Amino acid sequence: MKSKFIAASTVALTLAAGVYAQGFRQRGPQNGQRPDPGARMERFLTRSLQLDASQQNQLHTFIEENRVATQSLRDQMPDLRKGLMEAIKANNTAQIDTLSTQMGNIEQQLSAARAKTAAKFYAVLNDAQKADLGARIGMLMGGFGPGGFGGPMGRGGRGPGGPPPAATTPQ
Repeated sequence: MKSKFIAASTVALTLAAGVYAQGFRQRGPQNGQRPDPGARMERFLTRSLQLDASQQNQLHTFIEENRVATQSLRDQMPDLRKGLMEAIKANNTAQIDTLSTQMGNIEQQLSAARAKTAAKFYAVLNDAQKADLGARIGMLMGGFGPGGFGGPMGRGGRGPGGPPPAATTPQ
């Protein structure tokens, strides 16, 4: 009797584990492709702002124009990051400065291009959509909140290198 119970329990647990494991879908890139952030942004804005067909077409055009215009800049970044890692390992501070400056210049150009794309899109929104977007305008830059990810002060609200929260002194 005890062996039948153990055998039945083993079979039941094996089946349950199989069913449980099938419920998980692999997340991340499908077919070796990275998810397209532009397409994700289009879907999100279309749903959240209830864009009409004309606005959807304009948004798609703006995103594609930005993608094409900035491709050469984005293509430079992997090599610069790789060079920066090599300079760090070699303790080559002059090379670190040079590469960091180059990366900063590219990031500035990319940021300006994103802001210009966001401005073009914002101009096609109606007043209700602009009001609905409100302080979340930073998401047009690819993040959330007024200044992108985490708002104007970065994640955590203090900003990079900002002062720590004021300590309270017991009285």
